Amino acid sequence: MHRILIILFFTISLAGCRSTDPVKAAQLNTQGLALASQNKHREAIECYRKAAAYKAIPDSMRSIYLTNVAMSYHTLEVNDSAKFYFAKSAALNRKKSCAYLVNMAYIALIDHDTEMALEMLKDAHRFRPENLTANNLLGLIYLGDYDETFHDPQKALRYNIAAYNAFEDDIAKSLLARNYYELNNTEKAIQLFRELNQKNPEIVSYLATLIMMEQELGNPERADELLQQLKQIDEEKYKELAADPLQPGTHNIVWNK
Repeated sequence: MHRILIILFFTISLAGCRSTDPVKAAQLNTQGLALASQNKHREAIECYRKAAAYKAIPDSMRSIYLTNVAMSYHTLEVNDSAKFYFAKSAALNRKKSCAYLVNMAYIALIDHDTEMALEMLKDAHRFRPENLTANNLLGLIYLGDYDETFHDPQKALRYNIAAYNAFEDDIAKSLLARNYYELNNTEKAIQLFRELNQKNPEIVSYLATLIMMEQELGNPERADELLQQLKQIDEEKYKELAADPLQPGTHNIVWNK
């Protein structure tokens, strides 16, 4: 999610900059993103911090790098540090701007104040309806990931479609597929999971979900073929699904939130 925002901003921002600081900062940030993708978040944080420390970069870029610091801390569940850096990032933006509201919404979500986060994200979306992060978080909230009270997959759909259309990212695609499933549109959901599995055959969660959907739709031969693929990469998960297959016509896949 945040990788996308940074790439887009980098493309727009660096044209015409005389200082090399923005380029150096962006390179460090890219290193951090690569490390984060390998779950090396401590190392990623150091890269983001160094990127944000360059003086001759606009605050809008600095804000993005600080948000990345916050996100890595949040992933590590060091939430006091995450909140500190979300607040630092927010302070670099005009109050009530989209970037300000999104950062503050993250803090509210960490504090389990989903209602406050929802209001801020709605405001952010009104200012920037194309904003990837606002759409992504609104989609997650309405899928019930932060508080089941707000679970409303019909409301979630527009935001998850917008988040996916912004960059066609795999995570956004998986959320959209899940959204379709929760709206009882298994055909659309399975098509997206087939695409995800074809692109990422090593990702167990995509393959396992696809197997269950094939079982649900009454495609036992296809499900068995996929089960053999799963056996090669995660025998424990294979045994779990093989021992208790979904019956055709059932609709009860449970999602990890």
